[in-house]
This record gives sequence, C-alpha cells and structure tokens, in this order.
Amino acid sequence: MDFSADISRFSTAAQRYCAWLEATPGAAAQEHFNAIRLIAELYAAALSLPGTEPTSETAPSLSQEQRNSIRHRLKSFPFQYYWEVFEPIADAPHDAVCADITDDLAGIYFDVKEGLLAYPTDEQGAVWYWTISFGFHWGRHATSALRALHSYDPESAE
Repeated sequence: MDFSADISRFSTAAQRYCAWLEATPGAAAQEHFNAIRLIAELYAAALSLPGTEPTSETAPSLSQEQRNSIRHRLKSFPFQYYWEVFEPIADAPHDAVCADITDDLAGIYFDVKEGLLAYPTDEQGAVWYWTISFGFHWGRHATSALRALHSYDPESAE
C-alpha cells in the first residue's frame, strides 16, 4: 500500500503548525483559533501515518536556543493554565492537576519539528519518530490542549 499521500499530508500539517509557532504572535482570538485548527489538523493527519521501523540514522534535535525561542514566543498566548485529569481511564477518580497550555503547544512543536528536520533525508525515520512520539507524548499534549482550547472563550477573557 502506498502511504505517500498520508505522509505528505502529515508533513504539510506539521510545516503549518511549526510555521505558526515560528511566526510573530497575532491577536489573542486569532492565536486561539490557529491553535485549535492546526492541532486538530495535525492530530487527524497523524492517525493516517503508516507503521514503520526506525532507521539507523539519529534524528536531528533542536538546540536549547531553538526550544527557548518557542517557549518565549508562547508567553503571549491568551491563557496558560488549565485543570486536567492525567489518567482519565482508571478504577477510581484522580484529582485534577494544573496543566500548562504553553507546555502542550511547545511539546507538540518539539516532537513534530524534530521529525521535520529528518524528513528530507530520512523519510522512514521521520515517520517512525512522528508515530512513536505521537503515541507516547505529543498526542496526549494535543488532546489535552484541544480540550482546554475548546473550553476557553476568548471573548470573555477580553
């Protein structure tokens, strides 16, 4: 089966998400809307990525300066903290904990961007990295962020 269209769709969604966070922040309502739209697009595209094996190449990683730049950019996001239950599937209810939307948005960016850095020369390795990190890290950040973003009302915050 040829997954090239699915991989291309994810790569395009990843590029859009990363470009948004690499650009100058916009108005609060636009930032809120962009976050919802781009995370939903990225999440949906990730569901169609094929399973693959890792390659022997080491995935590129972002420098601390690049990571700090994204964190700094997110300081202007319309809200930061929200309440979350980290283990929603449990025998007994868990207490809610304070979560950080900027940590969610940055965590998604870091995982997706590192795959994008590998993508031009190691497509299989990039796809493997995206699917693995989606399953254990950025997918959870995405779903938590989407719920918080969906609950946030930018008009009541102004």
